[in-house]
Amino acid sequence: MFDIRRDKDLNSRSYIKNSTVSSVRWNTTRKLSISDCKIGNLLLGFGGGKKETITIEGIKNKSKIKNFNLETNDGGRLNIKNIRLHKRLGTDFWARDRAVTRKEVIFRNCDLSLVQTKFPPTKDKIRIFNLPDPGYIEEFNLSKHIKGIKMPFNYIIEDCKVSGIKIEFWGTKAVIEDSFVMFHCQGGDVQTVVRDCTVLNHFNYGSENISFENVVFRDSMKYLTCQAPGMKVGGVTMDEGGDFNDTFKNCHANLSYIVVAMKKGYLSGGIKFNEITMNNVHWEKGQITRKFPIRIIDKKGNPYSGKKIVINNKKVKTDKNGEVVIEFNFNKDNYNKSREVIIKTQEGKKMIKNVDFITDTPIILYLELDYPLNDQQSLFKPTNDYKEEIKGVDVKGKTIYYFDGGKEDSYFRNIVESDFKNIKGFNYQRLDNYNQYKKEADIIILSSRIPYNKVPQEVREKIGEKKYHSLFETYTLIEVENTHIFIVSY
Repeated sequence: MFDIRRDKDLNSRSYIKNSTVSSVRWNTTRKLSISDCKIGNLLLGFGGGKKETITIEGIKNKSKIKNFNLETNDGGRLNIKNIRLHKRLGTDFWARDRAVTRKEVIFRNCDLSLVQTKFPPTKDKIRIFNLPDPGYIEEFNLSKHIKGIKMPFNYIIEDCKVSGIKIEFWGTKAVIEDSFVMFHCQGGDVQTVVRDCTVLNHFNYGSENISFENVVFRDSMKYLTCQAPGMKVGGVTMDEGGDFNDTFKNCHANLSYIVVAMKKGYLSGGIKFNEITMNNVHWEKGQITRKFPIRIIDKKGNPYSGKKIVINNKKVKTDKNGEVVIEFNFNKDNYNKSREVIIKTQEGKKMIKNVDFITDTPIILYLELDYPLNDQQSLFKPTNDYKEEIKGVDVKGKTIYYFDGGKEDSYFRNIVESDFKNIKGFNYQRLDNYNQYKKEADIIILSSRIPYNKVPQEVREKIGEKKYHSLFETYTLIEVENTHIFIVSY
């Protein structure tokens, strides 16, 4: 990697000729010429310098840049001649004290990787909203998607392909809504809410009080110590960090891995870890206390509310939703070991549940109604309250198949078996034969606990991943050809 920032002489000029370089970083205060080269990554850093407007046009990945010249008011120059860029153009906008970006940059007809956007500390909460999904962006102006702060910089994206927006908080307090964002956070008590978003690679460098509501996490989560302890940002000195607190509500984590390398922290609330296994959790140091909400359902499907129970030898009372909370400490020595939860009710019933660091929450436990169901077993339950119509669809006398989200999805099974008289059940792994089931069934019912990538393609074309994980109605109708699809959420 060639990083021109390492050259302390601002008046010097650097040259790269007839070379293959994995990565090159240029800053607007430096002078750099590149000619007849193959470049993997080209990162333009806009930290520091004077106010001005810069336009960057026509830089695309896997293409040859014949002639590109840029001069800044800071005396910086970038001259490019006959280079082949193999990846998208990288960008970096700073808000820290010695490198505050004071420029407006217009990107036009370019291929951009994640646009790195660093925010300074704030006293009150700012609002960030409607950051774009990856892909083609016709027009995006950052300043129109932020309220509550006057940023020292701005960027405008026109007619570009973009990998997304990367947000870094340095002691920033904020609400982020309706966005696709890579989210990194450091700097004490940030009191931040992330709502109705897709979050790519969530990194927490010791920030407290972050709440996630209706969020889909992708790729990775990392809990780390502060990147730059002692650095001053907006007049605030970043401490070492390492203590954090993340709270989840109706969240889903579609992750490849989790990394823990910090001091201590807390995870609480409702989150589903889809497909990741303990083999993909990498624990270097630190302790995390995870709080597990447990919801108890009685044999009629109602919350077991306001009841005295004993949970792991401790007397507690369920709330109005039939919930209690139990917590366990995880560290490098025991993070991959399961823990046993034993609950005894006032009626003398006993329930046992094993949990580990990535157990889905809330945990649903049932009194006297866990009906084991083998593939293709039909249940005919005596009741006088079967449904005849749902969402305007006549279900009486129809052939109905349902697909659960796995052996622990018994609450879903209880819902559909109570609502329909003749119904046949399958595990979601059987959806490989979806086209055959469509020919056999008038109605197909899917559990929202089925991993999104296992949902049939034609259903995914009707409902995006973020919406799929944010359904709040018990039955959501999806219209497809030749059958009715219902998604059951709870």
